[in-house]
Amino acid sequence: MTKEPLPIYSLDEPVQMGLTELTVMLAVTKRLTEEANIWLQLGLPRDDWIDLLRDDTESIKGNPEQRLRKVRGIAKKYYSPLNFGEDELQLLI
Repeated sequence: MTKEPLPIYSLDEPVQMGLTELTVMLAVTKRLTEEANIWLQLGLPRDDWIDLLRDDTESIKGNPEQRLRKVRGIAKKYYSPLNFGEDELQLLI
């Protein structure tokens, strides 16, 4: 990723971190969280995901139409791989 060889550090030697190393760490971390999310989607029952979405949206204020619009937005942004149906989102209002 960096086109530079990784340095070899000895125990207790401080690691020098620059922009390149930080960029690589962020890229690896993002990829690991994406993989973890996929495994969680496969491992957690759908009802648990609905409960998580409910927890994330319970503080939303407004009339039912406004709340539903906001719940749709949160579901799309954070839960899109689960592809919640309109009927599931309606239950959260």
